[in-house]
Amino acid sequence: MKYIGNFASWIKPEWMEEVMSKPGFDMPKHSIRNEARFNPILKSYFEEVDRVTTQEEFDQIIKNLDQMDPNDKTVIHAKLHVDYLDPKRILDDEYAMYENAGYDVWATHFKLLEKFDVSFDILKNPPPFLDYKDKHITWWFSKMNPGHLMPMHIDRASPEVEVHKYWMPWTEYQPGHIFICEDQAITNYKLGDVWMFEKPGSWHGAINIGYTPRAVLQMTDYKPSRNVDAV
Repeated sequence: MKYIGNFASWIKPEWMEEVMSKPGFDMPKHSIRNEARFNPILKSYFEEVDRVTTQEEFDQIIKNLDQMDPNDKTVIHAKLHVDYLDPKRILDDEYAMYENAGYDVWATHFKLLEKFDVSFDILKNPPPFLDYKDKHITWWFSKMNPGHLMPMHIDRASPEVEVHKYWMPWTEYQPGHIFICEDQAITNYKLGDVWMFEKPGSWHGAINIGYTPRAVLQMTDYKPSRNVDAV
């Protein structure tokens, strides 16, 4: 990890208040459902119960969708992505790795806020440390309450795309707020410090064994630009 500098003055107080007050999505269990969590029909099924666990439950969801208006865009989207609720759906390699190691992939390890989960757009008041020329920039927040964790992992990216990844804490460091990249532990940081991954494909993870919540803004830029609708 390469230290870039401190940019706490760029963070607006109202942004901070919103990030800390909003609950966010449960991860990884919502991530496993991917597109399903963005559909109000499908999302309702795993808000009421922790998980669709039986084939009978899944078959009933299919029947319910078949009785809805086939021309409704929300219903069309639901039918396209209902397979994410299938209890027999095979986990992708990353989640299979977690499960094989003993992690409960249907539990809440941390919280996620993506750009469409908050009312502001940080790119309308651009971070001063980013280069925007011919790039697509994504950003999101990860939040960890005491006892939350993020298993060691690698963020996947196409090798023909130039990628830069940035890590910016939005809370002050407290003992027990642990972030690890490869064999480097980042500690004693300040709110607003910015670090850049020296290798975008580095193994990294985090855990909060402290007594206060921890929030981090994570940003990635891509060149050449990805699809503008990418998240």
